[in-house]
Amino acid sequence: MVFDRLLRHIAIDPRGCWNWTRALEWDGYGRIRVNGKQTRVHRAAYIAVHGEIPTGLTIDHLCRNRACVNPAHLEAVTRKENSLRGQSPRVVAFREGRCLRGHAMAGGNVHVRRSGGRYCRTCKAAYDRRRKQARKSA
Repeated sequence: MVFDRLLRHIAIDPRGCWNWTRALEWDGYGRIRVNGKQTRVHRAAYIAVHGEIPTGLTIDHLCRNRACVNPAHLEAVTRKENSLRGQSPRVVAFREGRCLRGHAMAGGNVHVRRSGGRYCRTCKAAYDRRRKQARKSA
């Protein structure tokens, strides 16, 4: 059984993470062969306990630890939800309601494109000034 194989290669840390002790890929995720096919260990752990991953969903590590295979730390969510839970500078700024340079992304300082994308008007104005200056210099 897959879950028994997983349990032979974990180390439990104080946060309750079940850390994969075998080799990790460059991106921090472990891999295991299941039914002759390579798969990520956290996905195999989720499937072993919760069943198949619903179509259109991905597995999120609630503990933010990619080496963790604890099924209690894994949740099936949309890719968008998984991204918004992340810790990248862009996502943190978005959650805080500001652009990457710290300007408020509210009111007259935010422009919404037809595509739905948003940008900071303060940063766009600074960019336009730099481009105009560069063109004058050239």
